[in-house]
Amino acid sequence: RQTVASVPDGPEPELWVDEFGAPDVAVDADGDAVVTWVQEGVNKIIAKARARTRGGALRPTQVISSNTEGAEAANARVDMGASSGAVFAWEQTTATVVSKIQTRTRSATGALGQVRTLSGAEATLPQLAVDDDGDAVFAWQRKGPAVIQVEARARAAAGPLGPVQLL
Repeated sequence: RQTVASVPDGPEPELWVDEFGAPDVAVDADGDAVVTWVQEGVNKIIAKARARTRGGALRPTQVISSNTEGAEAANARVDMGASSGAVFAWEQTTATVVSKIQTRTRSATGALGQVRTLSGAEATLPQLAVDDDGDAVFAWQRKGPAVIQVEARARAAAGPLGPVQLL
């Protein structure tokens, strides 16, 4: 973590610049929104999400990443199609795997889909886009044999994953 603080003549408050990524938000055509972020817990770092209706009502906070001890999520991202459903992507590190990209869906009613792994190890900085039908395309960086490379993968709204493609 990095901290930045400077207040003359008084106690110095701390502003945290979080190494796990900034919050991300998506809004559908009706004005419903979903926010995702990464938060530290006891012996774990988890990705969370919370929905807000166009009328301003907040839905319960949900854990979208692994919630097991030692798990570390980072760089959580979200996008939405027309149906108020959301698709998430984030980096997930465990005791045995260094930063793989994972995804999960959230229906308009708040039901979470299963966690699915999109990439191999040493993948970072996920991005995604979702069309109005709920089809998604993901992209990320991954450490290659000699250089950092960019990979992508598609997921149909019905769930099937396409192959990983080197861009």
